[in-house]
Amino acid sequence: MIEVKKLARALATAMAAITMTAPHWTQAQSNHEGWYQVEIIVYSRPLDTSAETWPADITLDYPVNWQELRAPEAEMARREERARKRQTEAQNPQTNYFGDDSATGQQATATAIDAQQPLAVEPVDLARDAFFELPADQRGLNAVANRVAAQPGFDILFHEAWRQRVTAEASAPWVLISGGEAFGEHFELEGSININVSRYLHVFTDLWFTEFQINTGQSRNQWPSLPLSPVKRLQQLEAQSAVDIDYSNLMADAVQTRPEDTLMEFLEAPYLPARIVKLEQQRRMRSSELHHLDHPRLGMLVKITPYERPAESTAAPKESNEPSPAGP
Repeated sequence: MIEVKKLARALATAMAAITMTAPHWTQAQSNHEGWYQVEIIVYSRPLDTSAETWPADITLDYPVNWQELRAPEAEMARREERARKRQTEAQNPQTNYFGDDSATGQQATATAIDAQQPLAVEPVDLARDAFFELPADQRGLNAVANRVAAQPGFDILFHEAWRQRVTAEASAPWVLISGGEAFGEHFELEGSININVSRYLHVFTDLWFTEFQINTGQSRNQWPSLPLSPVKRLQQLEAQSAVDIDYSNLMADAVQTRPEDTLMEFLEAPYLPARIVKLEQQRRMRSSELHHLDHPRLGMLVKITPYERPAESTAAPKESNEPSPAGP
């Protein structure tokens, strides 16, 4: 309890310092849709086993309007893979049904020359592109996260910053969150958050924290099945297709779970939930201020800052005909 009080005082001091340095116009700015930098820390805290009984009749699911947070390096690797695939396809000469050997030879020569050209890959622009994880040196809460992690029994499950356009609730996407230790196909922390704006900024959380046990064939007990992340579900659907598929048409399919799939995942899962707690809250916020969402087992720190997105560069971008695959 002493450590928790120390952490509370440290967080209060940090929030006061950040609030004092916030510009006075940020409240008015939050009354409108626009670009913001979002930074979120989610941490677990020691469990007081004598004080809490967690309800088991909970619902775990992902929304249809979901959005993946992308790592720039992984996104560049995906873009290079797609560009390499297009280049490989271009190197395969088409069948010459008319027996024109000279035409076939010319085509083979042209594709061989094309193969020597560098891959045309659109670079990630962190200053302008939404929903990309920012480097640690562009985050503003590193010192706060270090103070939280220094407390005995406290573990940082998630700490990321990104930029996005914040809109009204009806059109605002739910950003997928996962972190902590991995157990099979799942992480300790999973779920999604929604950031929207009307007169004020609003944050909705639908997160769950799972304590796992080894699957030894025991009964499923009272806890619900954990839904597979839409990103992993989408990867499964894509793997079942021999051709490229339209990403946008699979948004809803990626969050649907058939009963037979749930049963098979339960039987094959190396781990099962021993306890699940939810952080399901709605909070009104002011921009540029640090907010704390409290929970007996979890804590969440949120800071949403207005961001001035730079104008698009006048330089011609590298050739790319690929749409972004990681968001609606």
